[in-house]
Amino acid sequence: MTILSNNSRLLGLSRYGVMKGTRYAVGMSLAPEGMFKGYSIVVSWFPLELTWLDARNSNQLRTTAKVLLNPQLSKEGRETVFGALLQALDTEDGQNLGLPCALYANFCWMKNNGFAFDWIFEPIAQDIIDEALRAGEETKAA
Repeated sequence: MTILSNNSRLLGLSRYGVMKGTRYAVGMSLAPEGMFKGYSIVVSWFPLELTWLDARNSNQLRTTAKVLLNPQLSKEGRETVFGALLQALDTEDGQNLGLPCALYANFCWMKNNGFAFDWIFEPIAQDIIDEALRAGEETKAA
């Protein structure tokens, strides 16, 4: 499990990070949604056998999720949340938690603590999350 980068881009307005673990590899970007709007973090999955650059050049980066950050966060706050999410995904990869469920757990924590207010997952990732949530409810009911 390794965080390969966590760098500032575009005059410090955005960040990009790459994490490659044993179960998944991701590229994450932090950028403004538009003029006078809030920021979001977009998480893209890529095959473990590729480098991030090879995945990008061969069009194999797959957007998995996007979380909308609280617009009240300062620049330092956004960067801290970004770095914490990147680190959490690195840690959770080692705990054998799949990417969609790891993202969901972190996005819920971010929302509950006022760092984010909404998110969206691509359909396959959302199906995995829904199935895990149903399995958890069935376990509680049993």
